[in-house]
Amino acid sequence: MANSISFVGRIGQEPELKDVGSNTVLEFSAASDVGWGDRKVTNWFRCSMWGKRGQNLKQHLTKGKQVFITGELSLRKFTDRDGNERLSPEVNVNQLDFVSGGQDRPMDGGSAPAPQAAPATPATDDDMPF
Repeated sequence: MANSISFVGRIGQEPELKDVGSNTVLEFSAASDVGWGDRKVTNWFRCSMWGKRGQNLKQHLTKGKQVFITGELSLRKFTDRDGNERLSPEVNVNQLDFVSGGQDRPMDGGSAPAPQAAPATPATDDDMPF
């Protein structure tokens, strides 16, 4: 990956599945907050996930769901209604994980490690390797 972005955000609209030639793409927006209080800023990203992964994800991805996204970032220039040139951050999603609700496995075609059970007895100083 030439450039990479990772962020936690919330899905801002219901995802839309589109046919592009012989491929399929799932498109959605995600909002990620930076800062807090009076300095809080919300950044919006247009996201796309191609092929079978996008098709499989559509049924699980809904507006408001919190997700962790990793992908390639690009900036697309466009002209708004007032004639001003703007930049739109777009992410070609390589991996998407649900942070709250939904499934507990990565949506990149891989599988998540099995959850580990907590030890039955608390660790003692004798159990520490240092």
